[in-house]
Amino acid sequence: AAAAQPGSAVSCVPRRTLQYTAEHAILLMLALAKRLIEADASVRAGTWDRYRVHPEHGVAYNYTGIANLSGLFSKTIGIIGLGEVGSLAAVIVRGFGARVVYANRNRLAADYEQRLGVEFMPPDRPLAAAGVVSLHANNLTEHRGSLGTRHFSQLQLGRHLLHTDGRPQADE
Repeated sequence: AAAAQPGSAVSCVPRRTLQYTAEHAILLMLALAKRLIEADASVRAGTWDRYRVHPEHGVAYNYTGIANLSGLFSKTIGIIGLGEVGSLAAVIVRGFGARVVYANRNRLAADYEQRLGVEFMPPDRPLAAAGVVSLHANNLTEHRGSLGTRHFSQLQLGRHLLHTDGRPQADE
C-alpha cells in the first residue's frame, strides 16, 4: 500500500544469485564455443599439436587443433524469457560483441529493448536464428507447453539450447 502512494519510489535490486545464474549461462556458452572439455582433455593427454604454438599476430590460438572453435563475438545469441536473469544475461553477452534476439511472453517496451540492445522475435525464431539459445522463462504453470516440438524443430543441427534457471518440469 505504501508503494502505491504518490511520491513513493520503488526499486528492484538484482539479487546476487540472479547475477550468478546469468553468469553461469554465459560460462556454458563460452565452454561450448571454445569446446572447453575437448580442449582440456587434449592438453591433459598431451595430444595437442606443439607445432601449432607459433604466434599468429603475436597470439598463439587453437594449439589443440580442434575444428570449429569460436567465441561469442559476432554470434547471434537467443534468449527465451527476458525477465531478471535473461536481461542480465543479455547485457553480459552483448559485452562480448554478440547480437541478442529474444522471445518473451510480452514484448518489452521499445526504449527498454534499445537500452538492452536486444531484438524481439516470435518464440520459434530465436531457435532458428541463434547459434546458442538460453532458456530463462520461469517455471510457472502458465508457461507449461509454451515451447514444444514445433518450436524445438527450428533448432538446427550443431546449435545449442541451454536451460540454467529453475527446476525442469516432469514432462520437459
